[in-house]
Amino acid sequence: MTLADVFGRHGPAYLASHVLSSARAKVWREIVACRTAVLGGHVETCDGCGVTRHVLHSCRNRHGPQCQTRAKENWLAKRRQDLLRRSRFFGQSDKLRPTG
Repeated sequence: MTLADVFGRHGPAYLASHVLSSARAKVWREIVACRTAVLGGHVETCDGCGVTRHVLHSCRNRHGPQCQTRAKENWLAKRRQDLLRRSRFFGQSDKLRPTG
């Protein structure tokens, strides 16, 4: 079950008693439309075997778990590596300074 499924199933009852800001309403609409015919799609064909598949477009919203989770995790992993490299460098900064 996706977040869009949850929004579709429970959204009307939730929205009947809650008001979303325009920004939150936009995120809600994008997540519900994500990877559906609403956003369209395209056909991919394998050059090797000729198999085709239909691919629906995603909303690319950073709050959407189907769209940006992998990109976010990759970005966070790179930032962690940057921090580790910096902490190792600064941890040895006393060895780099001339003494005396």
